[in-house]
Amino acid sequence: MAVVRGNAEIAALGRLVKAQGEGQLRRDLLAGLRKAAKPLVADVRQAAFEELPKHGGLNVRVAESKIGVRTRLTGASAGVRIVNTAPAGKKGGTRDFGTDTGHLRHPVFGTDRWVTQELATPGWFSKTLEQESPKVTPEVLAAMRETLERIAHPGAGMVALGGFLAAVEGSF
Repeated sequence: MAVVRGNAEIAALGRLVKAQGEGQLRRDLLAGLRKAAKPLVADVRQAAFEELPKHGGLNVRVAESKIGVRTRLTGASAGVRIVNTAPAGKKGGTRDFGTDTGHLRHPVFGTDRWVTQELATPGWFSKTLEQESPKVTPEVLAAMRETLERIAHPGAGMVALGGFLAAVEGSF
């Protein structure tokens, strides 16, 4: 599993945005977070192509699958996630990120039997996100900062929100 930082802060900002009651503010924040995390999709594709087994084409299938950025501002799953969006039954479906555990379950051709194969590269997905996520952190913080500035009013409100932003930057 990938190490994710800042989800609590994103959720706190989501509560602030919700309290404002402006749908456009929420949409802009979510769009900014998705745009900031978009480079991670290319990094995951590259890692799949390089790290997963080439024989049988698993690396190409996962690298060419539908990978996207999902954002949420509320609930237990608030934050930014990189997910495989292909349906599970299709080639490259959501089960392929299960290869991050180092195991691949697949049917044996010509039989009804399934086997679990051990892969040489456990953690390819989580390690990639762990290594590459610091390069998108400034853009995530910029999207959060822009939202805070749009919420803030001159004077004491900005000081309080500035403290919130300092706490957010310290958690990433």
